Amino acid sequence: MDDELEAQEARHSGTGTVELDGVVAVVRELTTRLHRGLPGWDPAELVSLASSIEDLSRLVDHLQVVTAAAMDRGRIAAEVSDSWTTPEGDIQQEYKNTADYLRHRLRISRREAWRRIRLGSSLSPATSLTGQQIEPELGVLADSAAHGLLSGQAAQTVSMAMKRVQGCGTAEERAAMESALTEVAVSQDLDALNVVASAWINHVDPDGTAPSEQQKAELQGLFVRRKYRGLHRLDIFATEDQFETLMTALTPEASPRTGQCAGSVATATGDAAAAAGGTCVDLEGKERAVPPDPRSHAQKCLDGLVASCRIALASGQLPAHGGSKPQILAIIPYEQLSERVARTAGASSGRSQGSAMLTFAGPTPASQIRRLACEADILPVVLSGDGRILDVGTTARYFPPHLRKALIARDGGCAFPGCTAPAPWCEAHHIEYYSRGGTTGTDNGVMLCGFHHHLIHGEKWRITIRKGVPWFVPPTYVDPFQAPLRNTFFHPFRRPLLSG
Repeated sequence: MDDELEAQEARHSGTGTVELDGVVAVVRELTTRLHRGLPGWDPAELVSLASSIEDLSRLVDHLQVVTAAAMDRGRIAAEVSDSWTTPEGDIQQEYKNTADYLRHRLRISRREAWRRIRLGSSLSPATSLTGQQIEPELGVLADSAAHGLLSGQAAQTVSMAMKRVQGCGTAEERAAMESALTEVAVSQDLDALNVVASAWINHVDPDGTAPSEQQKAELQGLFVRRKYRGLHRLDIFATEDQFETLMTALTPEASPRTGQCAGSVATATGDAAAAAGGTCVDLEGKERAVPPDPRSHAQKCLDGLVASCRIALASGQLPAHGGSKPQILAIIPYEQLSERVARTAGASSGRSQGSAMLTFAGPTPASQIRRLACEADILPVVLSGDGRILDVGTTARYFPPHLRKALIARDGGCAFPGCTAPAPWCEAHHIEYYSRGGTTGTDNGVMLCGFHHHLIHGEKWRITIRKGVPWFVPPTYVDPFQAPLRNTFFHPFRRPLLSG
């Protein structure tokens, strides 16, 4: 009771913030002194110091999550945001939600902000509309966390385990599970806690009870995870109809029909080429085994999903955002787009220099932007040295619709030997790069799927035009003789009528 009165007094008088400011100042000064003197400490002193610091971090972890939850309940984003009304009559705010404000104010990721809010909601009491206090959802865990007996990671593990068994077993079983997991979190490490949590989940929900529609709705979503080895990671939890839509969108690329032969580029029978799905011939009209496709099934699924999204963006049918149709926005200096930096710097390594900026992905190699620019709308914007807009030009499209239709009529789909990707999945590519002086026309264009477009930009394969038709010259490590190849999958009756 005394603790509750002290908390209320601190809340109304503001002394809690003043006291914490003093604690922060003391800890900051102590950190400076310890940092300089730590090398001279003996092992026993270091162990004691590490233990004390861990106790402090656990208390800080708990304060972080309960404060974030309190800010969310108090709609802090609305309190600190400027708001305005759009021409359509919609009310807009500077910060969309508490997580957005915490990301800006505390310099943490949006994912971390949401983690604190959700965990804090389970560990902190709330106030009802009538003014009555509502006990925390996980009272036993909240009490131990408030006393600094377990870390924020351990509290997160217990909270996630309890969410897994919502609606399963009896109330007594779930209460026993919370108490047992909290005890393990206080006395053992995270590895042991994960093992015990899995055992309790299997005990309370042995048959893996199918979640209700409401639980599915709470669990579904697309989650942007932390980058892993330079790659962006997404986790998707979808319902049956959502999963069916996604699989339908990516199937054309991942279908076994589009799988390619794993053999080398050498003379092959017609049966081998047909079994591979695609077909190709050399200049003498002999059928050749299609070049190998090194992509795994998972990589083909991703390419298929990205291709479907690219088609949707190109269609112009997606809902407008901020008055404009959704578009990929890339910011890159003209010198890097045209590869002048690489040439003037004499890049002997053969790799292009410079970097560009994408809206969501952030810094991106200029080479990837040059590939996107093959079939993009380019809007030149001239900026001053301090970033002020000096001039905005007009949009210029590299391959206009009428030229793209001509390329589709000629190539049918991806022109790379043996590829079966249909035309809607393909992009128009400048054989001689536009940035290097190449013209925009059918004699300098070819249809390529996303995977082979990326492959061609690696500049290992070469493309030549013979009698208005694209032929692909493989690198020596694929075919030592570098026999030009042509895709005949979309035009099987246009093969040279030679006996070989």
